[in-house]
Amino acid sequence: MNIKLFVPKGFFLLTPDEKKIICNGTGSSGTPKCITKILDNLYGFGFNYKLASEPHDYMYFVGESIGYKLLADFVYFLNLMILFLYNLFKTLIFLATIKLNLLRVFLYPIAVFLFGWKAYFKNKKESV
Repeated sequence: MNIKLFVPKGFFLLTPDEKKIICNGTGSSGTPKCITKILDNLYGFGFNYKLASEPHDYMYFVGESIGYKLLADFVYFLNLMILFLYNLFKTLIFLATIKLNLLRVFLYPIAVFLFGWKAYFKNKKESV
């Protein structure tokens, strides 16, 4: 996914083990993994908000002031909005193209049935 989110540079320096400890996905610290997986995908059909939640978790981990908490929460909101709009755009494109593709499913077989006779019998020997 090539979505540009607001993520602190330090987040990318985390090792996989550090990331597991600091970033739990969507939900408060200590939330069981089965719940965070549900919360990551709760508000959409296949929309995954973990990409916004993990940088937010990191910002909570490194932050030391009320101002930084407010910044982390605002960045979380922005990232959620970006993910939502990206997924909405993807869904609208899918809905627009599903009608076209469904139309093709019906039109292509009709077209080959009506106009494919010449192509089918081309280079075939006559049956005796």
